[in-house]
Amino acid sequence: MVASSTLPVSKPFSLTEDPEIKRARKILGIILGVLIVLTVLSTIGSIAGNGVANNSEYSSRGVEIGQSLISVVFFSFGYFVVHRYSKIGLLVFAWLNIIGLVIDGILVVLLFVAGLTSVTNGSSVNNSQTNGMLVGGSTAFFVEIVIIIAAFILQIVIVKFAFKLARLIEAKKSSFRQQI
Repeated sequence: MVASSTLPVSKPFSLTEDPEIKRARKILGIILGVLIVLTVLSTIGSIAGNGVANNSEYSSRGVEIGQSLISVVFFSFGYFVVHRYSKIGLLVFAWLNIIGLVIDGILVVLLFVAGLTSVTNGSSVNNSQTNGMLVGGSTAFFVEIVIIIAAFILQIVIVKFAFKLARLIEAKKSSFRQQI
């Protein structure tokens, strides 16, 4: 006689059914989707822009278009590896973001120093017209720093979720291999 068990066999969640993986993937997908839309709009704006050269013979329009296209490709790569559950792709994407964070950190420090220098130099000038222009310029510097810091925080969130998703995918695949 064959004994049959009435206990249900516990089946491990697949990658698409694991609630932790689904949540991390959903959050990362939403963030990257929004960033893709924003960078596509930025690319369209750069291409359609009037290209005013600010009293110089060179325009930065080509640089803006190039930066926007690189951002579109980069965030699309991130979205693709999130969609494909690619552990190696997620790790590459996360490490590239860390390199970006280092560069952004250097930029924030340089902009902060430049902003402080302009404020310090502006306080020693007595001409009210020049002083007003310097205060407006320093305000723009600090607004740029706030925007860069917000992007910095968003990149940290992206890195955190990319590493978390890669770790969860690896844990799920290794537990699946152990059961076989």
